[in-house]
Amino acid sequence: GNCVSGTTSDCILPLCCRSPTSRPIMSTEMVIKSTDIELDKFTVENLKKMREAFPGTDDETLARYLIARNNELEKAIEQYTRCVAWKAANWPVLKTDCLKEISTGKLYVRGVCKEGRPLLIFRSCKSFPKERDIEESGRMLAFFAEHVIRAFPEHLSKFTLLIDRVGHKGENTDMDLMKHVSSSFQDVFPERLKRVII
Repeated sequence: GNCVSGTTSDCILPLCCRSPTSRPIMSTEMVIKSTDIELDKFTVENLKKMREAFPGTDDETLARYLIARNNELEKAIEQYTRCVAWKAANWPVLKTDCLKEISTGKLYVRGVCKEGRPLLIFRSCKSFPKERDIEESGRMLAFFAEHVIRAFPEHLSKFTLLIDRVGHKGENTDMDLMKHVSSSFQDVFPERLKRVII
């Protein structure tokens, strides 16, 4: 139930300077330091067009949106546009905005996995859909997602989620919350989850 470690060089070399031990780099201007961003899942041409559409946005963010949309430029632009709009309306999410949900202890960060990724733990036995406010629950998820993102080491961009089902009962299942946040999380945090451990 742990991540498998692996290392790759940072994305800092031009295409002509590739070597068997360096990541495939396609532009001297592209800055991709995270080793878990799959460079073969998007094209530099589309990345450059994303940069034109969203000037000032870092290459890793734009690459994640292209990867999430299978390198389909129009869909990636639409998705990131929704992210910008969501953040304009909801950001930042503060701890005081979801303090009641945080105090339940259902979700928390506990160290890192073997690969060095922040480990987010969800204790499903502490989830009670009939008692929670769905909007506050959504804010709590966004708060912790942003928290683990800030905790990433420079060479990683994805976290591990551990779902602890010890003591779980049917009353703890919260499908309404998952439906409530699924679309916004896909728009705001694409390509951030490395794996789920149950």
